[in-house]
Amino acid sequence: MTARWIVCVAALAGCTFDDPDLGAAKFKCDAAHACPDGQACVAGVCGGSGSNVATFDGVKCGAATCTAGQQCCAGPLLAATCQPAGTACTANGEAAATCDGVEDCPADQACCGASDAACGAASCTPRACQSVDDCTGGLGCCRDLPYLSWGYCGAC
Repeated sequence: MTARWIVCVAALAGCTFDDPDLGAAKFKCDAAHACPDGQACVAGVCGGSGSNVATFDGVKCGAATCTAGQQCCAGPLLAATCQPAGTACTANGEAAATCDGVEDCPADQACCGASDAACGAASCTPRACQSVDDCTGGLGCCRDLPYLSWGYCGAC
């Protein structure tokens, strides 16, 4: 028994647990479980703010443009406003976006969502868009909700 214990301790001695890379990790979130700093809770999943993207050009938000670390909150009852990423949008029925097109996300991701939008898997559907150039496969940039400054890729 003692020999096994020594072997186990020796095996563990070579293991390190220094700063794991969680860059691709996705975290669930809700009113009781906040996202890490710089991320927003969109459709129950924490999403990036675009701050790690060289081409991030901001999120169009009504007359304003939200910067890295912010999200656009827009709804049918309240004018669109930029708020810190990770905070809950306050009005009933508001949508949140930390991206509004593929330019706001890392090269291996897309801006995912229709009303709520955040960077996610490149294969996600629907994708958020500013123009038809953000869409693939002959899809248009649909704008069904007039209070949003972004649309979604679909058959409009």
